[in-house]
Parts: sequence; structure tokens; C-alpha cells
Amino acid sequence: MRIRKIRVTDIENLVSLDRSCFSRDIAYSKHTFHSILSYPNSSGLLVEKGSIVIAFILVHWTDRTAEMITIDVSSEFRRKGIGTRLLHLTEGELQKRGIVSEYLHVSTDNDPALSFYRKEGFRLQRRVACYYSPDQDAYLMVKLLGQRKY
Repeated sequence: MRIRKIRVTDIENLVSLDRSCFSRDIAYSKHTFHSILSYPNSSGLLVEKGSIVIAFILVHWTDRTAEMITIDVSSEFRRKGIGTRLLHLTEGELQKRGIVSEYLHVSTDNDPALSFYRKEGFRLQRRVACYYSPDQDAYLMVKLLGQRKY
């Protein structure tokens, strides 16, 4: 397995993996990935096994705060530490940029993701009604970088 920075040429693979991880109404479109990757303060890492993208992370930052846009891991590679590795690498780079906190949104019914983020030190801030759709809320979770996990 190899970890590298995401390139614009990876978008088709990102769309495919994102659609396998999330329902079509939540998964990002090709256009959205293009937009995210065009932000000046955005970056991402992906994990390849051979020529197959099995995981990726996207982040965007402003001033001293970062938004974890998504962490996607192919179902057959979950619970093997890949998402954790991507998160830790990304957080290290954010800290080098002077970022002190990060936040994300996660579906209120995505128990595996909620468990993962709590384990990684994210704390629930509030519920955001209709974040994904009129019927699907999200939790806003926040983490201070450089602090020990609870």
C-alpha cells in the first residue's frame, strides 16, 4: 500500500469510492470534488493498493481551524488502521501550518464513524438539523489539535 497526495486526475476514483461509502444523496459529485481540490487551502491524501484507491481524506483550512471534509475507506479495508493513519498524517501537517482545531460533520446515524471520531478525540458540539437532507441530521464534532485523546 502506498500513501500519496491527491491529484485532480484521481477524481474519478474518489467519486467511485465515495459512492461506495455513502448513499448517493450524500456522496460528493465530480463537480464537488473539483471544487474542493481547487480551494487554495485544501489538500488530501489517498491510499492505493496497486492501482486501486482504497481510502482517502480531504481537508480544508482557514486561519487556525480546519474542516475534515471526508474520510473514505473501502469497506474491505476498514478497521485496519488506514483511516487512523490518514487522519494522523493530516493532523500533523495541519499542526505544522499553525492549525489548532478541526471540525467535521457526521450523520447522526453513522455509528461506526461516530465511534471512530470519539476514539480520535473529537467531541460532540451540537446537532445540525437537515444537514444532509430534510430527513437527515448531522453532528458537529470538534477536536483541539495537539491534545491527548480522552
